[in-house]
Amino acid sequence: MYKRQPYTVAWEEAIFGALQDIHKLLGVERTFDIIHTQNQAALLLGSFMKGALRCPLVASFHETCPELDAFGTQRSEVLISCMPVDAFIVGSRFFYRQVERFGGTADQIHLVYGGVDLQSPTVCPIDRAELRRLFGIPVSAFTFICIARFKQRKRQLELLDAFFNAVRLNANLHLVLAGSCNSASLEYYKRVSKKSASCPVVDTISVRRDLSDDELSKLISISDAGILVSKSEGLGLALIEMMSRGIPVQ
Repeated sequence: MYKRQPYTVAWEEAIFGALQDIHKLLGVERTFDIIHTQNQAALLLGSFMKGALRCPLVASFHETCPELDAFGTQRSEVLISCMPVDAFIVGSRFFYRQVERFGGTADQIHLVYGGVDLQSPTVCPIDRAELRRLFGIPVSAFTFICIARFKQRKRQLELLDAFFNAVRLNANLHLVLAGSCNSASLEYYKRVSKKSASCPVVDTISVRRDLSDDELSKLISISDAGILVSKSEGLGLALIEMMSRGIPVQ
């Protein structure tokens, strides 16, 4: 891993320091067929690499609202319209329109819908009631599940407000908030955890972080309904996965 050298400029290292690691990882003798970047920062670095590696540069994006960042609109316009990108692969019409809005052209943009694994769900020898007990969910409670990274745009705090009102009317409800802080906010996760502990009815909320795919699959299978209350979504894969498992969603 690249280590910052003494007497270097911190902000410059933050932007370009990764190039040292990339250069060592790729080596000087290897050849590549394509560079595929998955976010705006990687596109900037990939643009430098394209000239050295002499192969096509393809970009995909997952930043739902880059225009909300400081200088986000201008950053997006420069990266999408000025970098030497050969193709943009987008997973939804939302991202198609986003790339188009920031300067991508129709001949560059290719829509390949994102999806979920529709293979048979994990076969588990433990029945639904036992699984609920393992996850700390009351066997008879009507259980909602929200799968989303912990960040303000996902609005878990607002969902908790709504659930507090609902559980006052019906105490036999349970809410599972499952997600991660990857590309999200640890501070927001802590706020969600703290607020969930203040629920007017105890043991009706579970906040689960960094679950495995297998654990998430099991949680979906023992839930009664799925919820997603994000301010915006590029596609909403969590809801698609729930629907594919026969779980009603809102």
